[in-house]
Amino acid sequence: MTNKRELEIINFIKTNGESSSKEIFDNLGLDLSYATLKRVLTKLISEESIASIGKGKALNTLSHLLTNF
Repeated sequence: MTNKRELEIINFIKTNGESSSKEIFDNLGLDLSYATLKRVLTKLISEESIASIGKGKALNTLSHLLTNF
């Protein structure tokens, strides 16, 4: 189940396109640490709510166009 914070992240990626975790962290202004954001992104990737592109420092995320969001 996706919570409000996760939906905000998904919506940010949908609006802004391919985004790094740093871009999401800097621009969303959520009340969470960078490490927590990375854990949330990992969870969303594992649930296939978002997809990752690249590896390591070049890792970016993008939102799948899912009908339930």
